[in-house]
Amino acid sequence: MGDGNVCSSEQKWYCTSPFRSPDMRPAAMRLFLSLLLLFIALLLPFASAQAVTIEDLHTASVEVDDKSGKERTRAFREGLERVLVKMAGSAAVLDRDGIDALLESPDGFVQRYRYDPIEDGDREDEAETDEEDEGGPQFRLVVSYTGGRIEQRLEELEVVVWGEQRPEVLVWLAIDDGRERRILAADGDSAAFKALMEAASRRALPVMLPLMDTRDREKVDFVDISGGFLDTLETASERYRGDILLVGHLRRGSGEWRGDWTLVGAGERRAWGGIGDGVGAAVATGVDGATDRLAAMLAGQGGERTRLSARIEGVASLDDYARVKEYIEGLVRIRSFALREVRPEELVFDLEVRGGAGEFERAVALGDVLEKVERREPADRDGESDGDGMDSWSTGDGERDGGNTDPDPDSASEAGATPGEDGEADAPRTQIVFRLTD
Repeated sequence: MGDGNVCSSEQKWYCTSPFRSPDMRPAAMRLFLSLLLLFIALLLPFASAQAVTIEDLHTASVEVDDKSGKERTRAFREGLERVLVKMAGSAAVLDRDGIDALLESPDGFVQRYRYDPIEDGDREDEAETDEEDEGGPQFRLVVSYTGGRIEQRLEELEVVVWGEQRPEVLVWLAIDDGRERRILAADGDSAAFKALMEAASRRALPVMLPLMDTRDREKVDFVDISGGFLDTLETASERYRGDILLVGHLRRGSGEWRGDWTLVGAGERRAWGGIGDGVGAAVATGVDGATDRLAAMLAGQGGERTRLSARIEGVASLDDYARVKEYIEGLVRIRSFALREVRPEELVFDLEVRGGAGEFERAVALGDVLEKVERREPADRDGESDGDGMDSWSTGDGERDGGNTDPDPDSASEAGATPGEDGEADAPRTQIVFRLTD
């Protein structure tokens, strides 16, 4: 590339970039990459996320009998319990050490609240309430809590927090009430439909239902769902871009409802069953079970942290970069995140994730943005060069998202020894190679 106008095959990405001047020389190329990285950072707040954002993650609604201080304090605690379950993704969070102490002063986490009158027939226990009963809750107390303060306390208790961005789940639900068999559709208004939406809202799980129009009915029938023909359902789900499926079969027996459920995603299939006194309770066994399992897959276990290197191939534009970054952050709880290196159609990130490498891979696989190519253990990468001068550029500044920075004097080498948060040197990182899909 002696005259600055001819590119080798390895440097094709830079030569074909719309941002590159035709006469860009080697010295200018490094400056270009520096400016490119800065430009990318400025664009990040405007990049669109791939996952669904939960808007009311830190809000809860609790029915109260009156506006007394006693009822308000009770509602503050109950609402905080609901928010903790949503933030952790599992009801088991309420059994963790230290949670009882956190719940003793719920008003300390309250940001604002309001009372909404409850209209007739609008109570949470409407199905069990006698229409002639004049008693019962008169107001719905809607409470917004300070998410940052709660998250800080959960961090201290080593409770993993599932973020506001969560994958949407496509629900295929077959219902047999003893009189008829039907498949729950998106335009439904039945007790099962309302129960599904209420349970999903309570657990902060984004869900969608199939349309069950002519196109769906040609591909799926009741037996496909009740019989667990998952391959058929996965094919039918392609029109909805359904990366995660919750397949359920509800049937009414003598005095109870039985539900059989399967969660499909990231190459895994997890099945369980549940029993409820009514259709709402039976539906909840599916939503609660799915949320618990997804949170375990995506967020990892409390206290476990893993440092990884992620190499992303096929990144050819700023839009690609934003898509990759937002996708990773949306699917897994990242503790720290840094762009390590820019290469031709390739980026390298340093990550610290909660959980292990396998959990991170499963979380990424839940969507269709990245596909895993291989995992490279440190022993397999001995002698691998992280930079070859012209065709790569390392940040070398220890940058972390959110304005957090860590000293990182040797960041030009992924496998080099760098100070960690605990004062110990970083060990060489396992590297996972992904390819950006179309």
